[in-house]
Amino acid sequence: MAKYRYDNYIFDLYGTLIDIHTDEGTPLFWKQIAALYKVYGADYAPAELRKTYIRYCKEAEEALRAQSGYQRVEICLDDVFVRLLKECEHPRTIGHTVGGKQLWQLSPEELRDCGWLYDIANTFRTLSRTKLRAFPGTAEMLENLKKAGKKVYLLSNAQAIFTRPEIEQVGLMPYFDDVFISSEEGIKKPEPDFLRRLMQKHDLKSEKSLFTGNDIAADAGIALSCGLKCNFYNTDHLSETKLKKQIDAVVSANPGAEASDIVINPKAACIF
Repeated sequence: MAKYRYDNYIFDLYGTLIDIHTDEGTPLFWKQIAALYKVYGADYAPAELRKTYIRYCKEAEEALRAQSGYQRVEICLDDVFVRLLKECEHPRTIGHTVGGKQLWQLSPEELRDCGWLYDIANTFRTLSRTKLRAFPGTAEMLENLKKAGKKVYLLSNAQAIFTRPEIEQVGLMPYFDDVFISSEEGIKKPEPDFLRRLMQKHDLKSEKSLFTGNDIAADAGIALSCGLKCNFYNTDHLSETKLKKQIDAVVSANPGAEASDIVINPKAACIF
């Protein structure tokens, strides 16, 4: 059994443990989503739907910034999907009802309870996703950490309604002692309070904890701001020049931090 230096291992998800690619920018994608909403009685032209989706996201972010006082916020897309249905300018009566109501007449809570929200969100995600897998060696690495008695946590900038099913699909959920997702917290990396909430909940000590991620600004940034070292996976294959520039920037933004606080690994599933 390998000897590990830390007691607590906190991981980013996408690009760190999971290799994923999504594309929400194609005309075909929005044609498919418009057809999906039409099934539920909300008629949109594809371009209109995309424009409205982007506008609702921006409005939700502005409202959340004003409410929370944070600049790095993460909205919950659940609310956007519901709003697209309920506020459609061209609602249409369909044969399928729930409790005698059209779907667009249901409350957000009723839409969640009847499964509509889960179905529409995950169809949206599946249609936009072209790749989903755990990086080679990831499950074995996490299993070895657990066998060694270490605590394993996830801290991800993501949408819970997409992310929790994807963690389950690739078989990683059993390894985590807790999962923190930005859409559920309302803030995202590198906002220090996002990581502090996890550490405070589980009484984690910075000197006994290691953060692992694949984004210098977000992952190393939040780690250094909370006094942790960062194990960096260069899964995007950044050049040495780009890496040095990004590391210099994040170190200079965190007084007391040093470049040596960031350990660079060329690929995923490297741990110490």
